[in-house]
Amino acid sequence: NLKGKTMRNSKFKLIFLRKNFFSLVFLLICIFLLLCVLKIEAQTNMVDKQSLAEVTAADELYYDGKYAEAAKAYEALLEKYAEFASKDQIRTRLGRCYEQLNNDALALQMYQDVITDNPNGSYVSQAVSMMGNLYVQRYQYKKAISMLQQIMAKYPQTNAAEMAGYLIPMYLYAQGMMEEAIEGYKKFLNDFPQSSYRMSAFSSLISLYLQHNRFDEAERMLTENMGRSPGDVDLMQKLAAVYQKKGKYEEALKLYQAALAKSPGNTSLLEDLGEFYLEYGDKEKAIAEWSKIAQNTSDEYYQHQRLGNILKEHGFYKEAVEQYEAAIK
Repeated sequence: NLKGKTMRNSKFKLIFLRKNFFSLVFLLICIFLLLCVLKIEAQTNMVDKQSLAEVTAADELYYDGKYAEAAKAYEALLEKYAEFASKDQIRTRLGRCYEQLNNDALALQMYQDVITDNPNGSYVSQAVSMMGNLYVQRYQYKKAISMLQQIMAKYPQTNAAEMAGYLIPMYLYAQGMMEEAIEGYKKFLNDFPQSSYRMSAFSSLISLYLQHNRFDEAERMLTENMGRSPGDVDLMQKLAAVYQKKGKYEEALKLYQAALAKSPGNTSLLEDLGEFYLEYGDKEKAIAEWSKIAQNTSDEYYQHQRLGNILKEHGFYKEAVEQYEAAIK
């Protein structure tokens, strides 16, 4: 029995030692990995601190318009530091330098590198926009659109695809391709419902509908959106404009007034309501609403000047002169 107890104790000790050994090894590995991470972070911080002065010096050349010198400085930074916090920012500015030096191929390559490395990166939207703008500045809209479509296909549901999808209908519109632009905006709104560019795209789509007398489609979209955001002043203003275009004057007036009740002194609303009254044949009410614009004290000079421009545009020259004179007092 004593021998058996001794053997059992020995086995227990062996198992206990094994468990402790593996725990100790695991602990040592964790400590080693932690030290490695801390070392890498320390090296990264050191690189960022060292690079900061060099980035600042390169940026000064960039903002002074010394693009050849700035490009050399940025190239040196990218060669010297494999990874650092402002790498994508440097590459987008280097691309801009290449543009100014008429080296489109290198500029496009810089922007493409930013996108390829991380299509959801902080500077990706800027890189995509710069790529598109490079072509547009040379009136190469078809190439711009083709490039953006390739980005959308290659990097779906990313920041890169989002910016590309936002730009495509703008470029289509610039080419006079209205139907394609409308479909482009509809696709963007469907693909990226949470985009920060959503309201801009939505407003552009409504404007296209109004330009081409597609009032029913505009009304349907605005009504649907107002169902989700019933107190949205911008939506109310746009829907009132649609009603006005369709000759639904009572509905338009109610919406304009409801919007102003929610946003008193809104100069854009006051301008639209004045135009509504003028179209309806009531010049006095039109001038009365426009006159409220000058009561906005945020920038009296600007508001008087704006009111003068509105009055002049509609042929009220005497009243316009009075506002211009008030602006320069």
